[in-house]
Amino acid sequence: MADLALTPSFQKSLARLTRQEQNLVHQTVMQFWMNPDAPGHRLHPLEMRDCRLHSISPNMDLRVIVFCDGDRHVLMYVDYHDAAYRWAERRTVTTHPVTGSAQIVEFEEVVRAEEQVPLRAPQPDTAAPLFAVESDDYLLSLGVPPVYLETVRRIFSDDDLLAVLDRLPEEAQEALFALATGDRPAARPTARDLVSDPFLHPDAQRRVWIAADRGVRTAVGRVARLLASRSTRRGGAQF
Repeated sequence: MADLALTPSFQKSLARLTRQEQNLVHQTVMQFWMNPDAPGHRLHPLEMRDCRLHSISPNMDLRVIVFCDGDRHVLMYVDYHDAAYRWAERRTVTTHPVTGSAQIVEFEEVVRAEEQVPLRAPQPDTAAPLFAVESDDYLLSLGVPPVYLETVRRIFSDDDLLAVLDRLPEEAQEALFALATGDRPAARPTARDLVSDPFLHPDAQRRVWIAADRGVRTAVGRVARLLASRSTRRGGAQF
């Protein structure tokens, strides 16, 4: 039986749906885990750059974006058809070249085209970028994805940093924040020191919860109930 994995991006997007839609997605996910080849799910690869991204259909409007990696299915995002596909076309799943952790990142052209930090050169009366003295090797060792190195080097202020952090994996967020406040974070664990499966790297385990066999029934149900209760308490507010 295939593994099923949950990501924070899936959980947050699920929380934005109505209670009825959440229940429908929950039921669809459970059925998909039990029998991913059932035709009713309409599982199909998306015509996008990352051919590992697939879609399943809880109904005619909603789409769940699924990353298919052998016998592992990673739930990435859920939304209405067009919005879900727009989210998927911007992203891919890569293995960090230094740490060996699986990371969800945007494609390079997306990062360049929608740069949130102004592309500016230092002026005589302007302080140097926050991470100007740090080498690429050190930033990579902290888990910063290669595609974001140029973005990180254009961070001049705390506001710039905050604008970028949400686009980075958790380990990179924490390391850059610590570095900006005067700490010197240690390099992240590397794959050769741990496991060959990038999804089992400790950093990946922070954002990808993998379950197998009967354990996933409890896990998915618990996540769905938790997210539904959050939406109820927040009046359906988006994260």
